[in-house]
Amino acid sequence: MDPLTAPDFYKDGAVRIGDAEYQTKLFTIRGLLHIIRNQKPFASRLEKAIQTYRGHDEFRLGYLVLEYLDDEPDDAETLILVLSDPSKGDAIVSTCRLSYSLAKKSGYISLVYTSEEFRGKGICQHTIGHLLETTKHGLDHYHLLVDKPNAAAIKCYEKNGFVITRDGEHNTHRMELDVSKAGGAGKRKTRKTRRRR
Repeated sequence: MDPLTAPDFYKDGAVRIGDAEYQTKLFTIRGLLHIIRNQKPFASRLEKAIQTYRGHDEFRLGYLVLEYLDDEPDDAETLILVLSDPSKGDAIVSTCRLSYSLAKKSGYISLVYTSEEFRGKGICQHTIGHLLETTKHGLDHYHLLVDKPNAAAIKCYEKNGFVITRDGEHNTHRMELDVSKAGGAGKRKTRKTRRRR
């Protein structure tokens, strides 16, 4: 099943990063609904991780569904990748969301988060890389916004081939990756992008 074209895509897996093995979940918005309904302990841990990332204790997982319905154009879909650590009670390690349009062959990466205790281990780089590898057969261009002071995140994205193409709003950089070019070199575009964490 292709994660880019199956609206109810959901897949569990595993990945080794360094000496540790992590569980992966890759899913669409419908997959998220399945998690909310049927995997309540995991859903609760994911919700808490996103609350920490967004600095918003009132955040609920269902808000991701509402964001999808409110913010995405009609031809857009969403994939979410989550890594968890089974050796630590399935603690959420890292998250990443890709909103994409197959018609435009373009995707916007957001909700990139690595839990503080897991930072500095290359996990963010691997999470982004896994999402890119999973979707590059259907997408040519990726972009994201990163806070200018966040040097660690900028370095992570650069290791995955992203380049800063221009300044964004609210003290951010817009970074892009064009995988249709040899070596994944970035391609400059000047389209205005809304910021969503």
